[in-house]
Amino acid sequence: MRKLLAGATLLLFGAGAASNATAQVVNLKGSDTLEDVVKGVIADPACALTASFNYVGGGSSGGQSAMLATPPTQNIAPMSRQLNGTACTASANQLLIGLDGIAIVGANQVAGDSEETKVLGVNDPGNDCRDSILADKSVAVADCSVVGTACDAGVVSGPGTYTFTGWKDVLAMIYAGQNHSTAAQLTATKTRNPARINCASPVRVALANSWGTIFSDNGAPLICRTQTCNKLKHAFRRDDVSGTTDTFVGLTGLVAIPAFTTTSASNFPTKNPATATANPFCNAGEAVMNKGDSDYLDLDPIRRIADSEAVNPNNRAGLEQVAQGYGNPINPPAVLGNDTRVDPPVTVLADFGASNRQNVGPDPSNATWTTSQQAELPKRQGLGLVLPIAFPTNFNSPDVAYWAASSAGGAPVLCSPGVFAPTLPDTAPPGIAPNGCTGLCPLPVNAADPANPNFNCMSLGAKPSKPPIADERVYNLLVLTPAGKYVYDNYVNGSLTLAANRQRRVVSAFYRLHTTRTTNFQGTPTGGPCALLTSATDIIGCLVKSSPCSIGFAGREAVDNTATMAFRLGTFPILNDAFPPSVDRINNLVTTADVTDDYPLARTLWVNTAIPANVTANETALLGCFSNAPLVDAKISQFNFVTVPSGITRARTGCPVTFP
Repeated sequence: MRKLLAGATLLLFGAGAASNATAQVVNLKGSDTLEDVVKGVIADPACALTASFNYVGGGSSGGQSAMLATPPTQNIAPMSRQLNGTACTASANQLLIGLDGIAIVGANQVAGDSEETKVLGVNDPGNDCRDSILADKSVAVADCSVVGTACDAGVVSGPGTYTFTGWKDVLAMIYAGQNHSTAAQLTATKTRNPARINCASPVRVALANSWGTIFSDNGAPLICRTQTCNKLKHAFRRDDVSGTTDTFVGLTGLVAIPAFTTTSASNFPTKNPATATANPFCNAGEAVMNKGDSDYLDLDPIRRIADSEAVNPNNRAGLEQVAQGYGNPINPPAVLGNDTRVDPPVTVLADFGASNRQNVGPDPSNATWTTSQQAELPKRQGLGLVLPIAFPTNFNSPDVAYWAASSAGGAPVLCSPGVFAPTLPDTAPPGIAPNGCTGLCPLPVNAADPANPNFNCMSLGAKPSKPPIADERVYNLLVLTPAGKYVYDNYVNGSLTLAANRQRRVVSAFYRLHTTRTTNFQGTPTGGPCALLTSATDIIGCLVKSSPCSIGFAGREAVDNTATMAFRLGTFPILNDAFPPSVDRINNLVTTADVTDDYPLARTLWVNTAIPANVTANETALLGCFSNAPLVDAKISQFNFVTVPSGITRARTGCPVTFP
């Protein structure tokens, strides 16, 4: 079997570039996974292109859309996948710059080696992490008798057990509520078929509430993860437009991410009935949607208490620093890891906001939007099991993203306890505040300067809170300016003619979950909190070690990094469908035609050009830097990716093509 991956014909990248360089700095969109590599190449003295390019990332799909926009805002894009859709033409150029093995990561609590690297130049098998996602274990299911649940279609009937068929089956259940029956994934109306996919299914609940059954330990001498957790806290994911997400969805057999919408109303993007489907991830809820519509939603039916610790009778400090506001904070149990607290009930949740103003903004097509959303918000308690981590590409300074006092960073500005000020957080048209308030709403402020209260502050504790909110950390979820206005991202769908300032989305900042504190009662954290990180890949690597009973998927950059200390699950073989993420197994992706010898989550990394005739002189110069194999290989290795094996042609014309 030949592998459909990328490129076929040798080309000279940038030859015949038609445009001239401009003095304006290009805010270059592309893969978040490649952020450090791209920034390293741009800043390298051999290139010295920092005056021409500012890398903002945002996802491979965002980079591709920018190249196809009318007019294009850039003509090259670093991507963690090859070009697809209308960008994939016979004349498109693709430059292979490296390889990656997507990681399923957890907290590395003993600083062991999950990359099978060498220690002091000597292979040290005693330092290997031997944790893996389970392959063939079972979970007991207390009740599968409810007709229509995703565990009664010949998979489990009545009280019984569900036996997993492999690590992909485990991940499909955790992230998407998908079982391994033969039932169709979607209905005729493109919604989830409950016989196959049910995020509230008893099987998923049983799996999430049994931490040990998620893993298969392969013996002595060392495992990396804590053994004290009794349930999964969170499963972090990348956003819809990330190439990492595309790869994860494809390899685990989930419903494909729906396409970008191509329709819009007068003031906001709307769903396109021809292309909208259910999103595969459980945080997205049950509604049909288009790509990008799930990035700021927290609608997972399985809810987790937002961790806090007792400081005094009137306050609880936030070990997790984002929460949904209607669940009462509950102090943690005394026994570390043995979390016996009763989580919020498993329930189907919904959001009634427009796609670019989820959680806060009205839907002009829904006359009852306000009352529907106000009734829905109290159902959101704790936080969902699956949480999306999307870091906006226009957040270029920590003072916006993490409440810091200045763009140089520093400690977050804290809200003054119990002090609120009125603000109209949004006006286009007016939406609601996190407490369901409409119009002028009281929100927490830092009152150091009473004449100029600062709304861009962090609510450090759950209490005190202003009714009807039970947990003040809900105000940390939405990003505000110092003047008390919602901050938008710079999301743009190149398929729409709608102006960019009417496509942008109100930001929900789940990435703030552990800005200054870590969760310390469910196993010992392995390092400090996650403030000031600006790459979603790095943030996921950090969040799993700050919340030791959690997992996530991300690029190789998130693994065994001294700043994150996340370890990779699945280091050792499990049955016949998984292999170690060693360099050799990843290289097999492009060096052999046999797909059975690959690390199954391996992928190729690219710098792509959709329309070569549009490439500017500055973009040609940057392509030349990426064509410099010694330079780019050094950056690829520096950030834990795998260099292109010798003998593999890097520059390609057209797509898709095959390796080797």
